[in-house]
Amino acid sequence: MTVLQKLLDPHTYNVLLTLATSPEPIHLREIVVRSKSNPATVFRIINKLVEQGVVRRHKVHKFKLYELALAIPELKADPLTAFISAISRIEGIKQIILQGKDEPDKASLIIVGSLIDELVIEQEKRKLEHFSIAHIILTENQYDQMVAMGLYSGKKKVLFSR
Repeated sequence: MTVLQKLLDPHTYNVLLTLATSPEPIHLREIVVRSKSNPATVFRIINKLVEQGVVRRHKVHKFKLYELALAIPELKADPLTAFISAISRIEGIKQIILQGKDEPDKASLIIVGSLIDELVIEQEKRKLEHFSIAHIILTENQYDQMVAMGLYSGKKKVLFSR
């Protein structure tokens, strides 16, 4: 646990981490989804952070987009979080599941969905430094059948779900 995590409540930390790992300004609804927080809670946190100058609000037509106004080095995402954030925008991905234990230098992922562009996933994997990702892409039906057959037993952690 980092110092920042100890100082902030979990919702505020997750909102800040979501903003820090987003390559461009994002809408409030996307912050809610990525931070896995209640919309009212995110709205309250975002307004407080805007008032304090930590977050910048951009108005684009009738939409409001948010981004960090200052760099917070401690919020630099770990490689797996950055990778998940990048590929979660790929059309067709329904779930990303960590198979096995959390390790500091590698991860095994099950990517569930349909019509997923594997080229984009491979491009994002090449961007990682000192971190290795093994993955398999399955349809929802294939994944359900393999779980039923006991082929994916053991520790699993859902990292992303749409």
